[in-house]
Amino acid sequence: MIELVEGEVLLVAPGRLVVKVGGLGLCVEVPSAVSSAARRGDVLSLYAHLSVGEEGFRLFGFSSREERDLFRMLISVKGVGPRQALSLLSHLGYEALLEALCSKNASLLSSVPGVGPKGARKLCVELEDKLAKLAPVRLKAYELPFDPEEALEGLISLGFKRKEAISLLEGALGKVTPDEARSVEGLIRAALKEAASRQT
Repeated sequence: MIELVEGEVLLVAPGRLVVKVGGLGLCVEVPSAVSSAARRGDVLSLYAHLSVGEEGFRLFGFSSREERDLFRMLISVKGVGPRQALSLLSHLGYEALLEALCSKNASLLSSVPGVGPKGARKLCVELEDKLAKLAPVRLKAYELPFDPEEALEGLISLGFKRKEAISLLEGALGKVTPDEARSVEGLIRAALKEAASRQT
């Protein structure tokens, strides 16, 4: 299994890069944000997914592990192929796509070419449980001695909706004390304070 592709960019095209790896030029299909930012001569590290199907071997690359995980979740839904999953990521971006799925915004999802209303609703329903395990990249950007996903799951277990829990954690992380930032429990307490302050 190919986990990571790292090398010099030889060619840039919309949604596609050719990356030099060990003397080979690998064609890597990527979200549009990746190909738009890439320049010939850049050295990139991409989290990889190798797909084997009727069209042969296809290699996909993503800027983060979370983005690749979401791609894999999308193609786990029956009827959703790599092309459609990549289109969703390209048109909406990781964060907006994740929020659309979590909030079951079928209207936004169906606005992506190739995704109809029925397909959008199916994605929301079938991925609901799996999505609860993904923490947004923006929460992981904070330098904490633990994974903020644990605090997110803790808030969800207390009855908060995922979108609300994310918002509370982001608010709490902007005000958290050093003691609260040392543990999952401390961050959850800070998030609950944030929730209480929003109700007053």
